Amino acid sequence: MVKKKKGGLILRIVILAGLVYIFFLDGSSVYRMIRSRMEVRKVRKQIEQYRAERDSLELLNQELENDPKAIEKIAREKLGMQKEGEEVYRFFLEEEEETD
Repeated sequence: MVKKKKGGLILRIVILAGLVYIFFLDGSSVYRMIRSRMEVRKVRKQIEQYRAERDSLELLNQELENDPKAIEKIAREKLGMQKEGEEVYRFFLEEEEETD
């Protein structure tokens, strides 16, 4: 009876060691495959974000090439430029002080 229990224990240990090897230590382990798939998903998401940004920039580029008003808008808003003889007023809002 003791040999049967000892044999069952050894079998369990061998199976457990085999599973640990397969999941974590083998060159093509399940753990590495899962980690690789997660990395692929992350890279694909980044690619989609970059594509969306590229599309947005291409649209802006086309707009700037074809619409002089778009250029004027950017010159005014981003660069603070103005037409000759034009007065520009800028308003700055003061932040309210917080009281405890």
